Amino acid sequence: MRGRFMTLSHNMSAGGGRTFRRKLVAAVGAMALLATGFGVTGHLAIASTPAEAGVSYPGFNQDGVYQTGSGQQRYTYTDQASRYKDAIESPSSVDGTKTITGQVYVQRYGNYKVHLNDAGFPPIPMQGVRVYAQWMEKDGSVSPIYTTTTNASGEYAIKMKDFTTETGKTYTFDADPNLPQGEKWRIWADNPDKDHLTQLSNYYNGSWGPRDYAYDAEIGDGVGPDRLDHVNIRYGLKPENEVMHNLKNVEENVPAFKLGMVRGDVHWELVKAAGAQGWSSGAAFPKYYFDKGIDAAAEDVTVYASYLSDYALEKIYAEPTSTFGSSAKTVRGAGWTIDNEARLQDWIRVQMAKEGQDKWIAETASAKVGGDGLFNIQFKGTYGATWNNPGTMPLIKANIDKVNNAYHKIAESPSIDRWSTSAGDAAMLGGNISKHINRDWLFVSTDMKPGVAFGTPWMTNGYMGLGQYNGLLATWQNNFNWNEADGIILAVYPDYVNFRVTDGKGILNSGVPGDIAETETSGLPNQFAGGVKYQIEWTDTSTGKVVATGPVVAANADGTIPSFPLKTAGLGLTKTTNFTATLYPVNAETGTRGTSFGVDTYTVIVGSRPVYDDVSVKAGSTGTSDVKGFDLTTTDEQERIPADQLDPKLAANEPFSIPGTYTAPEGYKVSIDKATGVVTVIAPADAKPGTKIDVPVVATFTDKTSTGAMAHFVVANKEDRNVYDPAYKDVAVNEGDPIRIAAPVSDPAVPEGTKFGVAKDGGLTGLTIDQQTGAISGTAPQVDKDTDYTVTVKVTYPDGTAEEKAVKVTVKNAKPDSQTHDPSYEDKTGKPGETVKVPQTGDDKLPQGTTFSVPEDSPVKVDPNTGEVTVVIDGNVKPGTEIKGTVTVTYPDGSKEDVPVKVTVVKKDDKDLYQPKYKPVTVVELNAYTVAAPVSDPAVPAGTHFSFGDTKPAGLGDLTLGADGSFSGTAPEVDANTPYTVNVLVTYPDGTTETIDTVVTVLDKPKQNAEHYPSYKPGQGKPGQSVKVPQTGDDKLPEGTKFSVPDGSPVTVDPHTGEVTVTVPGAAKPGDVIEETVTVTYPDGSKDTAKVTVTVQSPDKVLDPQPEYAPVVAPAGKTVTSTPSNKGDAYPSGTVFSIDKSFTAPKGYTVGIDPKTGTVTVTVAPAGKDGADEEVLQVPVVVTYPKDSGAVTDRANAEFQLDTDGDGTPDIKDDDDDNDGIKDDDEKKDGTDPKNDDTDGDGLKDGEEKDHGTDPLDPDTDKDGVNDGDEVHGSKNPFKDHKSDPNGEPGNTDPKNPDSDGDGVKDGEELNTKVDPDTGKTVDDPSQKDPKTDPNAKDTDGDGVDDGTEKKDGTDPTKPDTDGDGVNDGDEKKDGTDPLNPDTDGDGLKDGEEKDHGTDPLDPDTDKDGVNDGDEVHGSKNPFKDHKSDPNGEPGNTDPKNPDSDGDGVKDGEELNTKVDPDTGKTVPNPDDTDAVTDPNVKNVASGDQGDRNDQGGQDDGNAKDAKSAKGARRLAKTGADIALMLGVAVLLVAAGVLMLRHRRS
Repeated sequence: MRGRFMTLSHNMSAGGGRTFRRKLVAAVGAMALLATGFGVTGHLAIASTPAEAGVSYPGFNQDGVYQTGSGQQRYTYTDQASRYKDAIESPSSVDGTKTITGQVYVQRYGNYKVHLNDAGFPPIPMQGVRVYAQWMEKDGSVSPIYTTTTNASGEYAIKMKDFTTETGKTYTFDADPNLPQGEKWRIWADNPDKDHLTQLSNYYNGSWGPRDYAYDAEIGDGVGPDRLDHVNIRYGLKPENEVMHNLKNVEENVPAFKLGMVRGDVHWELVKAAGAQGWSSGAAFPKYYFDKGIDAAAEDVTVYASYLSDYALEKIYAEPTSTFGSSAKTVRGAGWTIDNEARLQDWIRVQMAKEGQDKWIAETASAKVGGDGLFNIQFKGTYGATWNNPGTMPLIKANIDKVNNAYHKIAESPSIDRWSTSAGDAAMLGGNISKHINRDWLFVSTDMKPGVAFGTPWMTNGYMGLGQYNGLLATWQNNFNWNEADGIILAVYPDYVNFRVTDGKGILNSGVPGDIAETETSGLPNQFAGGVKYQIEWTDTSTGKVVATGPVVAANADGTIPSFPLKTAGLGLTKTTNFTATLYPVNAETGTRGTSFGVDTYTVIVGSRPVYDDVSVKAGSTGTSDVKGFDLTTTDEQERIPADQLDPKLAANEPFSIPGTYTAPEGYKVSIDKATGVVTVIAPADAKPGTKIDVPVVATFTDKTSTGAMAHFVVANKEDRNVYDPAYKDVAVNEGDPIRIAAPVSDPAVPEGTKFGVAKDGGLTGLTIDQQTGAISGTAPQVDKDTDYTVTVKVTYPDGTAEEKAVKVTVKNAKPDSQTHDPSYEDKTGKPGETVKVPQTGDDKLPQGTTFSVPEDSPVKVDPNTGEVTVVIDGNVKPGTEIKGTVTVTYPDGSKEDVPVKVTVVKKDDKDLYQPKYKPVTVVELNAYTVAAPVSDPAVPAGTHFSFGDTKPAGLGDLTLGADGSFSGTAPEVDANTPYTVNVLVTYPDGTTETIDTVVTVLDKPKQNAEHYPSYKPGQGKPGQSVKVPQTGDDKLPEGTKFSVPDGSPVTVDPHTGEVTVTVPGAAKPGDVIEETVTVTYPDGSKDTAKVTVTVQSPDKVLDPQPEYAPVVAPAGKTVTSTPSNKGDAYPSGTVFSIDKSFTAPKGYTVGIDPKTGTVTVTVAPAGKDGADEEVLQVPVVVTYPKDSGAVTDRANAEFQLDTDGDGTPDIKDDDDDNDGIKDDDEKKDGTDPKNDDTDGDGLKDGEEKDHGTDPLDPDTDKDGVNDGDEVHGSKNPFKDHKSDPNGEPGNTDPKNPDSDGDGVKDGEELNTKVDPDTGKTVDDPSQKDPKTDPNAKDTDGDGVDDGTEKKDGTDPTKPDTDGDGVNDGDEKKDGTDPLNPDTDGDGLKDGEEKDHGTDPLDPDTDKDGVNDGDEVHGSKNPFKDHKSDPNGEPGNTDPKNPDSDGDGVKDGEELNTKVDPDTGKTVPNPDDTDAVTDPNVKNVASGDQGDRNDQGGQDDGNAKDAKSAKGARRLAKTGADIALMLGVAVLLVAAGVLMLRHRRS
């Protein structure tokens, strides 16, 4: 069958996509403010511009002055939707294969070689611009349109994906125009802002290129492997003629064809020559030259030219260049930049707005473009050789006056006087005064409207000189004389033409034999385009044969031309065939075709296509459409051929697909079963009736050809049955009880006139239905077990449509719940002080709504919803005590049963009762030690056994473990202080165990080399003498100390006394130094070295100074000096003192020397861990005398003796160096630092730590997060009312007890602190977020719950009533209410209010009447406000402790048709109760008492509820009473009106 069907190629309909309005957003937030401030109009984009730039985007500022801004980083555009519904979003990476890349930017000066990375003329990148690309194979097959948007750098990368034609052939992008590939391509973009921007240049103006089957060397186009690179798209600023020209005074002067002219052409670029792009290729002709054989003149276009006045130039050159952000010496001088120029041009326009165009623009002239495309603009000229030089002055004074009077004025006509030919021309020649135009400040533009692309060097709305500024890179080809601009070529071309092929009904690119392919053309030039016409030609794509050629036609006023159709009926096609339509521009005068403006293809499908029936789908529903057979495209009737009869057959694997170009309409979900072709559409809930969804389907065959069809879906019309959805709520009822099924609910509500009827009773006989509301009533039958019945109701709507709705009725066997369920609790045990949870585990299928309760005086609490029992065991309860309780289980049917629960108190485990702890021990290596038995409060019981947790404690050797847990041993030898952890397993009499540990720290015994400081004073001797140098540095070396020197040493040493003997060689020269290092070996094996020097003296009597230093005491933290004495000759002039280069100051010392006096300065670091350790500091000083003095270099040692505690006694003589109260020898044994009074940095001196029993090696002895000093002093404790040591400082805590108040929370956790391991200081712990509590008070807030328990519970230990419900946390724990929830049972009353009202805070409905306690107290659910149970309460309140407040035999909830939701505690409507609502505070009285009557029926509410007939009568009576009341009121109103009328008349 012939007919319309979907395209089989890539150009599928994209469905009902959303049309986006273009938004323009700021790339930098500050720019949004700028845009607002300047009031920029038009399609505004925001440029990332520095705030000082002036404006953020080309436009008019708040003063109405046009500005372009400077320094822009980018222009940003958003939400640029594709203009082609079949375009494929196809982004790629800049280095991807099968990719076209490039940049989109606004050009600022320069030629088309300029790019985004150009240093001289950087353009402005455009972000968010939509770019398109297509390619065409040599055989004419055209790819889909691929698209993407530019990134923040103005770059784009489009993936040119493979495509397959309906003939089954697949094409791949090779980016190769050479044969045999012969590919061509076109790349174009949407101008995002035609109000402000004009396209300057693009690859082949957006048409197909390259022109020939060869690479095109055009700048900006580079061909790589399967890719095109740097295909750039350039925009300039739309000319602002009213701003840049003085259009009020424009003149059209008759050309004198001399100087003072602007000449050129304006033409339609119909053919784009290959080669370098720009105004010049470096050859004789620029790219945009007027090829008069093909290109067409833009006849009648008006061209304007203006140049700035001499006055303007005087102002410009007088202005400091800093105004324009430049450091150049002159305007446009060396160092001038693009941004300087942009600021200058903005400044010019501001000045022009202030002073007027007449003052700033010298001349504006114009000319029309002729039929030959040429224009000639003639200026009159400004007198003077240049703007700042009148020229070489004449000798005659009268002529001088004439020149000066004319200078800067405009000549009366172009032909009067003479044009200067250079800057230094004569002011007057032959009686004619010289004149000029300011050619370096020129602006040229046309009156063409937006919508065309324009090749022009005046791209920025700036006054420029072609040779001076723009010519730096433009190299614009022209004949450029001193006072003219010639050869100005302005090329015009369409701002992209849209040329597509359809079937005439919106289906793109394909049809069947007999169809007519139509062309659609738009975007053609519609102004000044009389010289351009167009022609469409059809060719067979595969053979290139011309099939049809259309007439040459002119474009319509709207830029369109008529379709030139291809009629496929008479083509005799026997297979699927592609045809190509090409749009050519034609020179109207010569008839010559230009380069094609557009190409598209049309495929005629010959074959079998799948057939689908139209399918209706409801909003919010799913519709499916399956293949009904296959139809031949070559016949007029529709066949439905089975798939197994096709020839060729369907492809074996997944023959059906939806094209990748298809996009489902917004909100719809579309899919296909690729094996069967079944199409599924899911419509959104808000789908509009009548909406059509056409899903394209492609079927592929074994010969790789494919055909396609459209599966049509339509959203169903809004029939009532499709609009309304009444739904019943299933009900359950006991056998023999009334059945009440509430009316079904629909949103929206069913319309008036809807009828309901029982279609099927499902076995429930005797049902009746309200035809208007759909409510159903009846009586439940007797059943042997719970039985489900399904009742079907037919709903008939006013429009005649109908549907059936079902409701399930469950009839329950009448046994009470208490007989069918068996809840129970397992017996549990617990220890004193524990909280035991006992879940109900006997029956896990209790009916929903079952509640649990215990008596008020019960020793247990129960969760009313889950039945979990909570037993809080007092800490003083004796083991063996049984805590018993009875839980009452109340079922939804009202039946109850009592269930016992028991918890037996057992003894605490010994391991929980006792906390034995060792005290850490420190011992010097090789010494015996004993670790005392661990201490526990209370003491561990008899029979407790101790054993090593490790069979052999690592590193400590054999240990002896006592029965009480003490152990002893001998410390091993160590190289450094070493801690050893010993694990001890404690086994208690009850068999429970725990492992405790302690640390034995073995100290490296101080070595003798650390305690002694042997040294030698420098010696002197003459050649041949034997010099004795005694050891004088330490006169208390231990007995047994030995001295030695290396073998072959020039000295000898007494091994016992250390005296060194040096024999000075006879040949030694004065000033020579004999040096040696003496090794000192102590009895403990440690060693020292001491340097000895002997300086050779002259054998003759010579100058002999004798420098010598006396020992100096150096207190820690102080600076001291030592100046040498001189017992010999005076120092000769030029003597220099220095410290021996081999000397390095030890830790804690800083040493310097005065080279003239020899004064040695030593600064000692303060005592502490970073303080000095070296007790005797020997500073070797070298004294150098002038060579001609005869004196020999001397050496002397400056000695400084450390005084750590600053008491005046140096450490070498002080037995308590740091004055911490502990002798140095004892500190060495203990492992503390004898030179640091606070070894661990905790704020307590080591001696104080011994007094307090704390560890001087551990800043936090008890590991509680507060250091020992802060605990003793209470420094970090803000709670000062309590203290651990009553004799201590306020807020002090116990440094040996991590939990001073025994509340289960460490002191540091209470204060949110920790100890810094590096400094020993107490610091805030950011990981602890709880409020601070008092570490000396178990219960900081006094609410009866200790702080530790509150932290576990999550309550606030600083607030007695965490949830603010009026009950403190301790009482809530006793009551079983939630201290974190002010309304535990969710009934709308705080727990404290429940206590005040006497209601149960654990039961939302204390009296079980179907109204929760809060709604009873507040009357919230009672619509009757005239009466109340509590006369002092809120209107309509009922008694929350009385289920029947008015005593009428009906519970309050039954009167109000409510119940309490057991999960939330809220009062909710009861759908099972459909009686009229009655007042729960009024019991109906005799009919004579109308004031208290609820139903006016003469019986109380209870009796009315029990009688169906009475209920109906009550409703009628109530209605009648209401009518009677209304009539009575009406009569009274009439009577009153009559009386008032009579009164007025009288």
